[in-house]
Amino acid sequence: MRNLVHLRRLILARTDSRIDYVGAHGKGSLLYCRNGFHGTNESVIPRIRGVFLANQTRAVKLNGEAVQIPQATVPAVRAIVAAAQGWELPDPFAKRLVQFAGQLPPVSVRLAPLHRAGFQPMSSYMEIHRQMINKGACRLDSYLREAGNASELDRRLRTFLVCFSLGLIAPAKPNHTKEESGRLSVLARIIQRVRGL
Repeated sequence: MRNLVHLRRLILARTDSRIDYVGAHGKGSLLYCRNGFHGTNESVIPRIRGVFLANQTRAVKLNGEAVQIPQATVPAVRAIVAAAQGWELPDPFAKRLVQFAGQLPPVSVRLAPLHRAGFQPMSSYMEIHRQMINKGACRLDSYLREAGNASELDRRLRTFLVCFSLGLIAPAKPNHTKEESGRLSVLARIIQRVRGL
C-alpha cells in the first residue's frame, strides 16, 4: 500500500508536493500545498480515490518549480473524508487494506474533530480510540476482525483509511525502549559493584 504511505507523507509534510499515480482507471496527478489539495471538491475527490486505488504512485516535492496551480484548495481533512465516503470500496482494495492493517504494529490513535468534516462512522472512530485507551495500543487486525458484519467491517475499513491517510495513527510507543533499558542495566551494574565493595 505504497500509495497510502505516499499520500500520508504528502499530507504530514505540509509542503508543496505532487503525487503521480497510475491505476486501472487511468493515470493522473494530485497537487498539494500547505493549505490543502489544489482544485475543487469535484476535481480533487476522484483524484484521491485514484490514489487510493493506484497500482503505482510517485511523490514529487515541488521546490519552487513553476507549476500552474489553481487558486482553489480543499482542506486535507475534508478531502480525505469525502473521498473515503460515498462510494463502494472495491473488494480487491478492501482485502489489500485488511492485509496492510495486519502488517502494522500496535498503534496509538489521536482524536481529531472529524465530525466537522462530515465523517459519518464516528462510532467506529471512537471504538478504535477506546481500544487504544483500554489496552495502551490498538492492534488493527483485531480491530477489523471484531467487526460483526459486512457493513461494520466497511465502516471500520473507512475509519482506518481516513485515520492512516491523515496521520492520526502512529506506532505505539513501548513502555521503555531497548536503548534506555540498556543504559539502565549498565548503570545498575555499576551501582551493584560499588555497593559490593
